[in-house]
Amino acid sequence: MAISRGCRGLGSPANVSCQEIVFQHGSRTLLLATLGRGLWTADVQRPGARSYGSACANDSTPPRLATDPRRPARIGFELGLEANSFPPASPAFLMLGVSDTVWSGGGLPQPLDGVGMPGCALLQSNDVAFGVTVDAGGVASWSIPLPADPHLLGLRLFTQAIGSEPGLNARDLATTSGLALTIGR
Repeated sequence: MAISRGCRGLGSPANVSCQEIVFQHGSRTLLLATLGRGLWTADVQRPGARSYGSACANDSTPPRLATDPRRPARIGFELGLEANSFPPASPAFLMLGVSDTVWSGGGLPQPLDGVGMPGCALLQSNDVAFGVTVDAGGVASWSIPLPADPHLLGLRLFTQAIGSEPGLNARDLATTSGLALTIGR
């Protein structure tokens, strides 16, 4: 954890005696009082993930999107995401966005009925997409490097996967429910 002195970001308190470590009231800021090296603070934000929305309504076995528990959304590390239940060797795409309420001037979720996917919906802004080939076990896996930038702490990202599901609709495509991610340490 990077510890900064006041607002100047001077590094760490060095090897000094620690007098007290507390969280500031009502915040996620850790306060460290040293003997002779002043007060130091560090923002503490745990990575998080929660599902939201739903997969295609007419899909009896919808694919599921989840974080790899060994690779949560932490600054300076790779975020790991996996979607299961896709046909092996088929393409799958992960859509990532910064909003779950609006995209391209329209509200979200956006029904996909008009593009041949009735009962399916786009749940987040599609700011970037990543494609992969599904493995032999029916799992699509993505690794997304997150910069080691403390300004990203607490940032919320929204993801959803889309992949092949023959016979589900005119496009033979299925979507997962959404996954809201909070970037932490």
